[in-house]
Amino acid sequence: MEYCHRVTKPYTNIYFDTSGLTDDEVIQETGLDKITKVLTSSAKTRPQSIVFGTDYAMCDITKHVKLIESLKISKETKDKIFSENAIRLFRLGVN
Repeated sequence: MEYCHRVTKPYTNIYFDTSGLTDDEVIQETGLDKITKVLTSSAKTRPQSIVFGTDYAMCDITKHVKLIESLKISKETKDKIFSENAIRLFRLGVN
């Protein structure tokens, strides 16, 4: 995660989603502290580049929501992550 953050940081045309970040195997391999640290840093430096996502219909979506809610970032940035960025990126035409 740290490598991806560092390498993609200067590119404004790269987006990433939060899918998989709360899956047990990802947390076990990476660590929740590191996930939270990198995601917070990304949200502060490139809030327009993060799209909320979950792995699949069988996952615990609540864990994904709680991860974003736990970040020490503004409500405006959380709103971007949860919906505004996807609306803009996919040109959904939703207000």
